[in-house]
Amino acid sequence: MKKIIFTSIFIGALFVFANISLVKNNDNIPIARAGTGENILGFAWANTPQSTRSPTGGTDQGIGWISFNDLSDSSTVSYGVNVDDTTRYNTNPGTGNFSGYAWSENLGWISFAPTGPYPETPNYSAKIDWKTGKVTGWARACAGSVNPEATCVGYNPSAGGMDGWIKLSGTTGGGGSYGVSLDLATDQFSGYAWGSDVIGWIDFSPTTAGAKGVSVGGPGAQPKPECSDNRDNTDPEDTLADENDPGCYTDPADLSTYDPNDNDETNRGGGGSGRALPECSDWVDNDGDGLCDFSGKCFVPVVGLVSGTPDTDCTSAGGSTESPAAIPTAPTAPVCGNGIVESGENCDPTTATGSCSDISGIFTGGTYYCYPQDSPSECTYDTTGSFDGTGRGDCVTNSDVCGDGTCDSTETLLGCPSDCFRIREF
Repeated sequence: MKKIIFTSIFIGALFVFANISLVKNNDNIPIARAGTGENILGFAWANTPQSTRSPTGGTDQGIGWISFNDLSDSSTVSYGVNVDDTTRYNTNPGTGNFSGYAWSENLGWISFAPTGPYPETPNYSAKIDWKTGKVTGWARACAGSVNPEATCVGYNPSAGGMDGWIKLSGTTGGGGSYGVSLDLATDQFSGYAWGSDVIGWIDFSPTTAGAKGVSVGGPGAQPKPECSDNRDNTDPEDTLADENDPGCYTDPADLSTYDPNDNDETNRGGGGSGRALPECSDWVDNDGDGLCDFSGKCFVPVVGLVSGTPDTDCTSAGGSTESPAAIPTAPTAPVCGNGIVESGENCDPTTATGSCSDISGIFTGGTYYCYPQDSPSECTYDTTGSFDGTGRGDCVTNSDVCGDGTCDSTETLLGCPSDCFRIREF
């Protein structure tokens, strides 16, 4: 009997709503001012049959689809619902208030920021907790207000007893709980709101006729951080993204430090300027030896992140290279007779002779000889021919060279004191 009574009331109310011109394309409706900058899209379904979709309680009055944005129904009137997502991706996310209007062909405009007084707690309009995705507070079908085309406040005595209030979470008469929530990973709303016996249950994720339900993602939505947007962003050269990118971890060696709200996959400044993480903590086998990083963690295509044997060439997670350190070449002893004048040698027997003047300015002529391999003075100059008595080393000394101990005729005391200063004995 109660269902029949409310059905009659509802049908009568629809005639009243029609008489007050609740028509979406009416240019005189002042509350339909939201636009394509709003960030909530899709459709909810009001009063789905209790036997198949609704939680306990509720009736099937057939109110039907509720559109949350003109982009959803291709309307010529600009409208929509928005949720403030300013703090969504903060380290400590806060809450976001809803605003704007949804549209129902049968109910008219539904405000998501109605003013009180509210029927019961909570004493605030719709809001979301960005930590959990839970939606609480009130929305309101403005047809139940005193002036549904303008203010969406007060009560309309001609609305057949419907006040229009829609509670977004609460407790059913049987003690169970209900409510709307947002999956923060998929941006899809789900669950039910309650609009009393006239409006009934409102399903935010209906599957009827292939509907996609209500979601966050309109043109006004804040872009997701790089570390949770399913894309390889500022460091595309590593082909990794989100939880599979070491740049999305405070400490790549500790998988519990993944930060989905990090807006820089490189975690070292971004800009696509190359892999910013050091080789010893980038989850890549950089030197192709089958070992990865200081931690042993390595991302394998198709398989994913695996824990293996650490690269022994990484002495710390901050190591800049996985390649083994180059081993310095040990110095070799000179080899006399190899055709190369090496350290510790004056000459090489393969070029056995040369001009004495190339050796020193004290020689004015002659030819030096190079002591051969395995001789006592191998690869040194023979300037006197003393090695084998052949006289092949015959360098001629310059007699006027200062420093030879003789004060020659061309030398003076001032010009060569070492040769020309003598203490005369008496």
